[in-house]
Amino acid sequence: MAADQASLLAARAPVRPDIEVIDDPGPAPGRARRARPLLWPLACYLAARAVVTLASIPAMRESHPGAGPWPDIPGGNAFTRVLAQWDGAWYLWVANRGYPGPAQYRQHLSDVAFFPLFPACIRGLSAVTGLSTLTSALVLSFVFGALATVLVWMLCVRLVGRDKANRAIALFVFFPGAFVLSMAYAETLMIAAIAASLLFLLERRWWLAGVAAALATATRPNAIAILLACAVVAFVELRERRDWSVLTAPVLAASGVGAFFVFLWVHTGHMTAWFQSERLMWHDHFAFGVPIAKHFVGMFTSLPLSLASGRLNDLIATVGLVVAVVALVLLWRARWPLAVKAYTAIALLIPFGSNAVGHRPRMLFAAFPMAALAADRLSRRWYAIMLAVSIALLVGMTYITTTSLAAVP
Repeated sequence: MAADQASLLAARAPVRPDIEVIDDPGPAPGRARRARPLLWPLACYLAARAVVTLASIPAMRESHPGAGPWPDIPGGNAFTRVLAQWDGAWYLWVANRGYPGPAQYRQHLSDVAFFPLFPACIRGLSAVTGLSTLTSALVLSFVFGALATVLVWMLCVRLVGRDKANRAIALFVFFPGAFVLSMAYAETLMIAAIAASLLFLLERRWWLAGVAAALATATRPNAIAILLACAVVAFVELRERRDWSVLTAPVLAASGVGAFFVFLWVHTGHMTAWFQSERLMWHDHFAFGVPIAKHFVGMFTSLPLSLASGRLNDLIATVGLVVAVVALVLLWRARWPLAVKAYTAIALLIPFGSNAVGHRPRMLFAAFPMAALAADRLSRRWYAIMLAVSIALLVGMTYITTTSLAAVP
């Protein structure tokens, strides 16, 4: 009887002539369906890595590829040694030798400036797999870079939607400072951890946001931007909702850099070891405003007309400053979640206070939500122009970084 009634009701149901009935093949397997949108960001990532590799070929043809005013790069071939220059050589040094104790402190004070998590990962992968530390560093950079690209894309989807996120991720991987995604640099791990922390902050998952931020602050000093962003979010949450659990985010975020500083104090016997390294060996300290003026004047007193040592530093820092100011203005007008706005603004402001670093492409790269901002604001024509210019500058920065000392990356 029940079956007959069901058949009668189905027969009386109104027919929608505007709907075509087709055979439904059924949903795609869940895992494949979820992974399919990631193909675009990963394809962009691989394309950008190919561009950086091609731009590095001239450096690989040198008689001593990878040699420079940094520690000797252990082993490797022309390709791997070129990609381990500059800070990469210092990370490998720390991975191989650790930090200096009291007896070696004065002779190896430069090493102390480099945060520990990336060298620890290098050493761990090398111990587990038997790979050299050089190979391990580049493998980790490649994997962490892919992870960072996926997480940044996911954050951009939250901010501007999938279509514009696809545009944004191309700007991200082809940004002039994105050459670091191919080198033995800690930015890959830092950006992955920060992007994860921002996603967790948007979901109000304070513990996970704090853990991810702690990983970031144990990786690079400018990751303190995510710690301050966690603190800003906690302040607002406490004021508006009295949600005391939000304090776990900034407290955990501080544990990464805090643990490193405590370790250095115990290991070297100097409570301010990292700050001494920055000031004495790397000539960096807080000096708001003065370095900006020096870079501007330096463009005219030392014209950027060659690839001589340091000749392009002033030009690159000044152009980066202009980019940062424009980004801050656009960010102020953006209707974005507080966590993302706070992080991006702080990441852009940090180089203002540095005596030695300035607004290099690598520092601007840390303010990666700018890519979503540009993708959201630019017309298709101007987006295409910006992407083309960005690719050209990425090739230029890679060539300059790998073949000369004209600009500190």
